[in-house]
Amino acid sequence: MSMTRKCCILGLISLSLSGCATRDGMLVESGNDPKTGRSYEIRYSPYFELEQHSDDDVVLARLVVTLGSERVPKDYKFPESRDASADRRDGLVEWVTEIYFINTSKQPITLTPKAVRAEGRRSFDQPMDIPPRELRITPALVGIGSNYATATDVSFDYEYAGKTYHVEGKAPRMTVEQVKTKYGSR
Repeated sequence: MSMTRKCCILGLISLSLSGCATRDGMLVESGNDPKTGRSYEIRYSPYFELEQHSDDDVVLARLVVTLGSERVPKDYKFPESRDASADRRDGLVEWVTEIYFINTSKQPITLTPKAVRAEGRRSFDQPMDIPPRELRITPALVGIGSNYATATDVSFDYEYAGKTYHVEGKAPRMTVEQVKTKYGSR
């Protein structure tokens, strides 16, 4: 057997062993690094995150997408035609998008969330009063999306201190280790 053919067969075996699976609400990606030949495993949490600071660094706006039913509001009504069991078999889960507005200052502030776009779109118009060193969370935007995503395009708008902020970017899915490092054991 030629060396080229052996390399092709080895490559195909490596690709077939690579993959993604969901276990315990997490996404696990595993395979072999083609450069080093070493196996790897990445455990993704059910959380995506994108952060932004206001110009004066008083507001920390943290958009969080949570996969699964953990953050679906109790009174939320899914369309009657939705078959959750079929969705899960197809790799689809609830995507709950919320924006956490954190007041990092020693003074109370007021801001107004305007819109959020992720797996769907939601508009807001109610001002939020946020005491010093506290946070407020927008009402949830609930959608259905893939459980296998590792990043998603998002955007949101809010008004604070006479300025409209438009934030957009790619929210990466946090690994289990990233969540532990940033927020402690989970």
